[in-house]
Amino acid sequence: MEAEPNTEALGLETVNVYDGNGNILDNNTTMEKDEIATTLNKYELTQIHYTVQDRNGETTAECDITGQNTEDLNITIY
Repeated sequence: MEAEPNTEALGLETVNVYDGNGNILDNNTTMEKDEIATTLNKYELTQIHYTVQDRNGETTAECDITGQNTEDLNITIY
């Protein structure tokens, strides 16, 4: 039997990059590994917090991405 996809979260993944005051610096529906490293460097950031929400706005997954080079990005999922 094939598992059904989690349709509640499909298409709702976004990457928001905020500054220290809560202003959005960058917003994408997806972000490749090299784009994440470039964004961290561009804004001189040390971390991006990534969340996935369902249609009700409830967070279904979160992770922190740290590092400024593609080779040393560290992704912590919780």
